[in-house]
Amino acid sequence: MNATRVVKLGRLLSLIFFLNLALATTYPLTVTDDLGVEVTIEAEPMRVVSMLPSYTETLCAVDACDKLVGVDRYSDFPAQVQALPDLGGALSETNIEALVALEPDLVLVSESGDLAQILRDLGLKVHAGSPQTFEETFDYFERVGAMVNREAQAQALTADTRLEIEEVETRTQSLDAPSVYYEIDATPYSVGPTSFIGTLIQKAGGDNIVSAEQGDFPQLEPEYIVSQNPDIIILGNAPSGESMETLAARPGFGSLTAVQGGRVVELSEEQVNIMNRPGPRIAEAAKLLASIFHPEAFD
Repeated sequence: MNATRVVKLGRLLSLIFFLNLALATTYPLTVTDDLGVEVTIEAEPMRVVSMLPSYTETLCAVDACDKLVGVDRYSDFPAQVQALPDLGGALSETNIEALVALEPDLVLVSESGDLAQILRDLGLKVHAGSPQTFEETFDYFERVGAMVNREAQAQALTADTRLEIEEVETRTQSLDAPSVYYEIDATPYSVGPTSFIGTLIQKAGGDNIVSAEQGDFPQLEPEYIVSQNPDIIILGNAPSGESMETLAARPGFGSLTAVQGGRVVELSEEQVNIMNRPGPRIAEAAKLLASIFHPEAFD
């Protein structure tokens, strides 16, 4: 650890100390979720259900893991949450009966689907939403921290995460940026530059072949990918069976620079979870991308 980072971390620890003394949520607290619903939390939640891995990881990162009484089936980090009741999928096959039986005083869900309304109709306190962009990820740290009376910890998480990502960006900004195609699935869907993954690609020293006009998570024409001839291809769908071989078998893909040069990266399931979840591990995601784009500078 270099001297500059030691100084910065020292300042951060001092900040955490003073924030812990000064910051505490005042209840009742009213927040507006992503569905436009005003959610009033009367007192500090002590029994929380998380139906998204990004919520689960954020709660644990702000020292509120002990409040969790149940999680969705995909919440697997940190390891301690794997012992909690599995309540099924966030958008389908949710075990409503088991969730209600846990008597949560706050349930955190996605804004997609009808789970939020179903639970509200049952009288539960529900916050619906999820970050879609890089900056929204930090907004959610702060929002979750406020809801569970962990504002100081949330601010510290934001500060430390930004610091780690800034260090990655500083190390890559003077390096030549390879062109990058990030594949979510073989349809093929990808990530735009203003999505949280797209922003991390840029900060890690890559040049996304997708333009902002194409959207945050666009479906691309295969011919477009071939015409862009990316230097590096990252398969975020490798755990589902995509590989260098299946990619090369697509019409026109076998001649791509990334394929010819052996720079098709098959992410592991754990790496996909790190990349796809807009939560506390986005700094780890930035470092992973930087190590792919610039192995000479990152190991």
